[in-house]
Amino acid sequence: SPGSAAGSSGRSYTHSVATMPMQRGDWAMMTYATGGVHEMLSNWVLHIQRIGAPILAIAMDEQVLDQCSRQRFDCLDWSITKSSLDSSYLRGDESGFRKLGVRKVDALVAVLRSGVNVILSDVDCVWSHDPSPLVRGIAP
Repeated sequence: SPGSAAGSSGRSYTHSVATMPMQRGDWAMMTYATGGVHEMLSNWVLHIQRIGAPILAIAMDEQVLDQCSRQRFDCLDWSITKSSLDSSYLRGDESGFRKLGVRKVDALVAVLRSGVNVILSDVDCVWSHDPSPLVRGIAP
């Protein structure tokens, strides 16, 4: 169940919207991932950890839920929204890709409605510096 997957530290890294560690007014670096991009997700997480920013990955499937516990980063369990119609998330499968897109928007709306602010990027984005000052209007 959401909020129950714990890493070796005993801390839970898998959350529902209600159990996210971010509170109203907090912010996080956010991305979406399926198991098909696990290597890019791992790289994205390492870069975000290096800049010291809070992480919230949207886990679109069970593989990512496992990865968040192993690699110790917070994720929102959105795998529960997966349906039997979600057979493929490959860009070559237009129907599957569109369904995944709708699920991504639904997850983003849920996080924003909880009052958490996000800097959203794809997993193939590399962050070398904390972008939050720019978002807050503080020039480097």
